[in-house]
Amino acid sequence: MGRLNKYQEATNVITYGGLLHRITNKIRQSLELQDILSATVAEMRSFLQTDRVKIYRFHPDASGQVIAESIAQQRLPSLRGLNFPARDIPPQAREMFIKARQRSIVDVTAEQITLSHRDFTVKASSTKSREDILKRPVDSCHAEYLRTMGVLSSLVVPIFHQEHLWGLLVSHHSQPRAFSEEDLELVQLVAEQVSIAIAQSTLLTQAREQVRQETMINQITPLLHSPRPIQEILQLVLQRIVRSVQGSGGRLYLKSTGTTIPALYTYGMQPALVEPEQPAWLEQQSFWQQQLMLNESLYSQYTRVRKLKVVNDLYQEPQLASFSWTFQATPIRGIVVLPIQHNSQESLGYLTIFRNAINTETLWAGYWDQDERQQRPRKSFEVWREYKQNQAPPWTDEDIELVESIGIHLAMAVMQYQLHQLATHNQELLKIVKLLNC
Repeated sequence: MGRLNKYQEATNVITYGGLLHRITNKIRQSLELQDILSATVAEMRSFLQTDRVKIYRFHPDASGQVIAESIAQQRLPSLRGLNFPARDIPPQAREMFIKARQRSIVDVTAEQITLSHRDFTVKASSTKSREDILKRPVDSCHAEYLRTMGVLSSLVVPIFHQEHLWGLLVSHHSQPRAFSEEDLELVQLVAEQVSIAIAQSTLLTQAREQVRQETMINQITPLLHSPRPIQEILQLVLQRIVRSVQGSGGRLYLKSTGTTIPALYTYGMQPALVEPEQPAWLEQQSFWQQQLMLNESLYSQYTRVRKLKVVNDLYQEPQLASFSWTFQATPIRGIVVLPIQHNSQESLGYLTIFRNAINTETLWAGYWDQDERQQRPRKSFEVWREYKQNQAPPWTDEDIELVESIGIHLAMAVMQYQLHQLATHNQELLKIVKLLNC
């Protein structure tokens, strides 16, 4: 019997090691997170011999989505691509995943949940045994939830990224299924490998975004300093900025100086023109003026911060309420305003970018009542398509960083042009003075 146990242990070591080796190699060989996750769930399901293994990712609002899945012979329906509301994994459950780094195993038939984590210890002063602490009756709502899904056995291991709960590695089986401690340790190690893949993917995404931004800036910078007329340059630059952040329109307003008159450049979708004799009426509104004053105060406090005003939904912005009707004939919904300033307190003008409303479709795992008072589990996980029209499009951090970076180069070019105009003006004055003295 001892020899058999040793032989089984050796076999398990080889099997576990082979699985980890294949997943680790996939992470090393692939740069795409989705490919790594798809390979991971396939390997895990094959190893565990369960009906479904999935990777569930949390959204910023605590809802989530199944982004990778492997299922066996259609014994359970596919959930890939489907979203789940935040209340499916309530705050207290997420908090336990974060604080205790716990793994949970649910046996629906036995109505029991087992909780464990790698560093689990029982204090000497505790009167409870290890078994009492690790096992308890499963919540009836959770058991009903799993039964409706066709699941009688569930294993859940949290996935972390930079100490934040990123998602869950989940195994589902349509029959009762026991897991050994070795199984749990292996799934834990796989979850940690997934965390490495996420970190790798994040760095890759950041590098790609940096290249995209640098490419755009490298295209615009030579244009800003080209020998073309300044009016043509600024019109082309505005067009490229708007397109680079998927905007629908934009405005570049430059204030008057001692040698230049106010100038307004527009591209794409625009609000209704309220005062035809004043094309720059929009920039005269208090909303724009306040952004300029805010930036001037920031500079006066010896900081180099250049602050954008980001509006995802202009109809929800109180400062725009008095003239939001001018946008109603257009699909414009989002606005970004960047005061143009050089490295001084002198304000040069504004860069404004518009973004149109979008229609969205979200695939949910079953219809769910958004009324928080309805806490009963869903009766079905059949796909429910939620359509929303005229939704406010989000501005990402990458969008903002790109606009800010281009804004710096734009401000430098405008300032150089104005200094050139001032020098030319002074030379003309000097010529006039000399003529008068002759």
